[in-house]
Amino acid sequence: MGYLSESILVDLSEILENAESFEVYFQDTKRHKNIFDFNSKYIDFQANQVAKNISDELRKDLISGFLKDVEKGGKGSRCWIPHHGIRAFYKNQLIEIAVCFMCSWFRGEMLEERFYGTFPEEEKSESKLLFDKIIAELDL
Repeated sequence: MGYLSESILVDLSEILENAESFEVYFQDTKRHKNIFDFNSKYIDFQANQVAKNISDELRKDLISGFLKDVEKGGKGSRCWIPHHGIRAFYKNQLIEIAVCFMCSWFRGEMLEERFYGTFPEEEKSESKLLFDKIIAELDL
């Protein structure tokens, strides 16, 4: 399951699934200006594209895919160059997650707790395909 306690995973699932606000962030290497910073220095992620209005179905699929990937875990390397992120609000609680599919690691912060973990390699990751689908919709 990576490096998450069971209680953090339950809280993470609840917040993501019931969030009043849910945004997906991307670092597009073709663009050079970062315009969206995550609040936590622990996460260390800046993006230049954001999807704020993804469909409920795609949002549900992304959350489910990400949580499945987290539970599977994987062998992470150490490049840590995140290009994907999730920011959600639930009952005035902020959650931020940054994801690096190149090294199969994620970092997050919620409820004043930090967490991190690994997931399957990029080509086996369900959530990577869903992030890519959201990116494709942004480019339309």
